[in-house]
Amino acid sequence: MKVAFAQWPWILLLLCLIPFHAATANDDHAALYRAVTIVTGTVEPERSRGFAACLREVLMKISGDPALADAPGVDALADRVGDFVAAFGYRDRMASIPVHDEQGTRERPHFLTVEFSQPKIDAALRSLGAKPWLDRPLLTLNVTIDNGARRFPLLRDGAFGRDQRASLLETAERYGLPIFFPLAQGRSAKEPVLTGTLIWQADRLEWSAEWSLGPAGDAVEWAFAAPSFDGVFRQALGRAMTRLAAGSRP
Repeated sequence: MKVAFAQWPWILLLLCLIPFHAATANDDHAALYRAVTIVTGTVEPERSRGFAACLREVLMKISGDPALADAPGVDALADRVGDFVAAFGYRDRMASIPVHDEQGTRERPHFLTVEFSQPKIDAALRSLGAKPWLDRPLLTLNVTIDNGARRFPLLRDGAFGRDQRASLLETAERYGLPIFFPLAQGRSAKEPVLTGTLIWQADRLEWSAEWSLGPAGDAVEWAFAAPSFDGVFRQALGRAMTRLAAGSRP
């Protein structure tokens, strides 16, 4: 479930202590039909812009296909996004900061949480040639970080890698992808496993990464680089999600 608090990074860090489940049978996959974005103020046209951003995220998340957010036909759906909204709400990102003037009232940033109608989203997916991907495996992450000063594994209770764990959790939440950090390197390697090594390249000011998904002998391997580890993690989890979704369908 999305949590729209100003203290979001710290909540993500606390979630590292337990396996993350984006959706389970207990909530009937409701979290997959929910998205959060940041808007300025609580009136139009920002509200519709926020609705459209959340719609794209939900279509991508439900289908298991990151490319679907910008697929042909999505713009037409976004133009009538109000038809798909079941409920929405705001939370002031600056709730603890007093309002001093009119501009502060009208233009304060808010978290906008949008709940979409499951039957209508499913129908929208069908119109795009896609299907909902609801039953998702728990993806174990076997990730090593080399930041130039230190090399360390990302462990559930590790002393290093707090920012990287938080970034992975935030990305997994956006994708509705359940992930798990092992307690020790090489343990808890329950399939499926995403294995990767990120190395900071100081001369190029970027993170280079090598990834593999799947068991030895049948793994898919790829490399990717980006200026931030956030970008590397978005690409890696997006590709893993696409493959896992495709593999779950007949």
